[in-house]
Amino acid sequence: MELSDTTCVELCSALTTRDPDAPTADEREQQDPAPTMNAVPSRVERQKRDYQSLLALLARRITQRQLAQMMLLSTQFHTQSEWEALAQDTTFDKLVASLQDKELLSEQKTNVLKNMLIQIDSVKPDVLTKIREYEARYGNLVQTSQPITKPVLYHGRSWY
Repeated sequence: MELSDTTCVELCSALTTRDPDAPTADEREQQDPAPTMNAVPSRVERQKRDYQSLLALLARRITQRQLAQMMLLSTQFHTQSEWEALAQDTTFDKLVASLQDKELLSEQKTNVLKNMLIQIDSVKPDVLTKIREYEARYGNLVQTSQPITKPVLYHGRSWY
């Protein structure tokens, strides 16, 4: 799915505009002083989810060749043909997660990938500004790798 620049801009502006029908923080406190288990997600939670969706949309704009070039720059463990074959089978997010799990992609290399994602020519400057604002508020574009403390199941098989 190809994403137009105007769609990115519209998505960013939708994230920052306030719903005129939504109650203010004071009204919410008066309506329901004790939050319930089925409470509606807060504005911050919704914005964070929308931000993650925006990043996923931007990540999909990376072509397979750009992905292969990015991975070549981030590590010397594989040849270009191996990266291109790997890039055909997976998405950007899955590839980064897989490399982090295998400890082939360090936090520093993850940041290199993040910066390359930001520098894609087709992304407009105002979209990048919104991304940086949300990144400052919610954290990195690509999460840093965490040590695996329990097995992860892949199609019924357990990997440590």
